[in-house]
Amino acid sequence: MNDRPLLLNYTKKSNDDVGLDPAVMESRPVLSRTISRLKTKPDVFYFCKGAESIQELLEMPQQNLSWEECCFQRAEQLLRLKKDRYYISYSGGIDSTAVLVAMQEVWPKADLEKVVVLLSKTSIEENPTFFNRHVSKYPLETSLQNASRLLRKPNTLLVTGEMGDQLFGSVILMLPCQEEGDQILKADFREAVPGIFKGLQLHMGQLSESTNYERFYQIVEECPFPIQTTFDFFWWFNFTQKWQFVKYRFLQSSDWDLHLRYGEQILHFYDTIAFQQWSLKNHDLKIQDTWESYKFTNKEFIYKYTKDPEQLTLRKIQSLLKTFTLNEKRMAITSDYREVNSIEELRNYVRSH
Repeated sequence: MNDRPLLLNYTKKSNDDVGLDPAVMESRPVLSRTISRLKTKPDVFYFCKGAESIQELLEMPQQNLSWEECCFQRAEQLLRLKKDRYYISYSGGIDSTAVLVAMQEVWPKADLEKVVVLLSKTSIEENPTFFNRHVSKYPLETSLQNASRLLRKPNTLLVTGEMGDQLFGSVILMLPCQEEGDQILKADFREAVPGIFKGLQLHMGQLSESTNYERFYQIVEECPFPIQTTFDFFWWFNFTQKWQFVKYRFLQSSDWDLHLRYGEQILHFYDTIAFQQWSLKNHDLKIQDTWESYKFTNKEFIYKYTKDPEQLTLRKIQSLLKTFTLNEKRMAITSDYREVNSIEELRNYVRSH
């Protein structure tokens, strides 16, 4: 596979096609949209390297910044790019709210006039107080429009709140907490995770006898600290197996112009070395004892600068349901930004396990 392009990302073809076509998937379990950053490679496909490996993160000089320092550093980095227009993708959720807070605290007023907020009606409904006090002062565009159209203008940049989930944990645990109670967060991962994975398989219509736990359990051996709880496991799973997929999933929409590249016309606010090192060093600052406390550090950051107590009770909501399920999806993207259009071609990238 070294003499040809590999896959940069695998996405779903349509809203109904969550997993792989059975002809490709055979008896493999679901959760095929994972790309390992570890030496352990449970990957279904041959992927190119599109993000830092965990080993590289551990070997880099450690910045040891606080969450607030990471946010302000990133806001300053974006400002130094000196774009004529910054489009901010705003869902109304915790991560995208913190993006705007950081920019408002760091950027001069004249530079904030370059900001346009992309949002939907549900973005407003999710956090109405913040919208009324802060977001409404910016020019607004509907996020349901084709973002590629906006980014074709020279010297423009789209900034998203992506990668926040990967830093803090995984939304996979939201439903188990609702059904079984918050104690599932601190349960021994060896006992709880197989059942959670099995529930996901049943929910997605995968009846294979093999389980995702059998496929992924070995990833815990490469964590720099012991994985003990269910929360530990799914954070590590999200951080190491979903980072690249999330980083490039903006490419999955069939109306996205593939000439618009990551790092040039689009950046994710939380995709920095400093944020990733924070996640590896501050595991105790991601959640407390309840699902409601998920991302409490980011909520406290928002509260510190808005003085709005409502921001402390923001709940994690699956914003992707609003933004990523409306358009036809590409099947996969190669490392040279070419679209894979058929199951037959996709078979060429399947790994033998």
